[in-house]
Amino acid sequence: MIPFNKYCVDSAKFYIDFRFLTQINIPNEFTLIDSETGNVLDNFKKNSISIPYKNHKIYLGKEIKVLPNKRVYNKVMFYFPAKINPEKYFFGITGEMVKEVLNCIKDLGYIDFNNIDDLYKNIEVKDLDIKIDFKFSYTERDKIIKYNKSLQDRFNGYPSEFKIFNNQNNGVGIQTYNRNNTTLAKPFIKFYSKSDEIMKDSESLFQLMPKEVQDIVKYNFIYRYEFTIKTMDFFKHFEINNVFCDIVNIDQDKWKVIGKYYLIKNFQKEIKPPLDVSRLKPIEQIISLMIYDLIQLGRTINEIKWIFNSFDNRTQRQRNNKLFERCYYFASVPNQETKKLLKIYEEMKELDNLFGF
Repeated sequence: MIPFNKYCVDSAKFYIDFRFLTQINIPNEFTLIDSETGNVLDNFKKNSISIPYKNHKIYLGKEIKVLPNKRVYNKVMFYFPAKINPEKYFFGITGEMVKEVLNCIKDLGYIDFNNIDDLYKNIEVKDLDIKIDFKFSYTERDKIIKYNKSLQDRFNGYPSEFKIFNNQNNGVGIQTYNRNNTTLAKPFIKFYSKSDEIMKDSESLFQLMPKEVQDIVKYNFIYRYEFTIKTMDFFKHFEINNVFCDIVNIDQDKWKVIGKYYLIKNFQKEIKPPLDVSRLKPIEQIISLMIYDLIQLGRTINEIKWIFNSFDNRTQRQRNNKLFERCYYFASVPNQETKKLLKIYEEMKELDNLFGF
């Protein structure tokens, strides 16, 4: 009833070039001319036609953009979230749902077209929100809260760019940066309790869900990871097409790779050369070799660093962090200090493997 552990489209801004429509009857006052404004969803909502639809709204407008070569493009823009379909809410936005919305806009007389299947193939997207839901028991809520605090400690940006919440209004979760100003270097992501959000909205969305889904939401702790693919720079970086009919066919493994990119940018700190680059002490040589071996086994920086951070005492963690950064640097960027050490290690390991150890 709920596709757990699966990436789905949660919302998007959809674009249709004028040339794919036979008629456009959107009043000029609902036109966005500034391309930066067009990329800010809140401003788009304020300057668009609000169309009640099922359990939510469709926002409709036009965008006119003058490109550097003075070429002008005109597009119809519309936005809606997966919430418009409570019965299939957790499955995200599908091609069928987009076609239903297009027919609704057409029936209201705002646009017209000849063939909806041909039109659908030419719909582009920006401000694309991708989500994945995980199911936990309520007894695991405290574990999630502790995990959120660890993410706060690992965050790469300024503390003011990280939000952590655990209250009645927002439920449990975290957020990095600002959705409207997200960049590839500072990407917006959000983890939050979908159970808390839906139960808070129990008079509308929850009541419209099938009874089986209501029970899952009510008796489990559903935790969501969400990230935004904002502009064409994002799509090009991830090597994906921004045409919606291609988006819904992207392989789950690809979404996993993209989702991991956001997590690494936010929470995996880059190792910088330590201030102290003097010769390694004997115990540091041992730790560096162990770290080197873990790196060869494919362990990430965060996985290795957790070994040093698994202490409640803050002072001890800070000392361990300095030790980790120093040893990780020597293990991951071998120099004259570690070259001989690693050569002996690799030779012995090679012979061990050869003789069957």
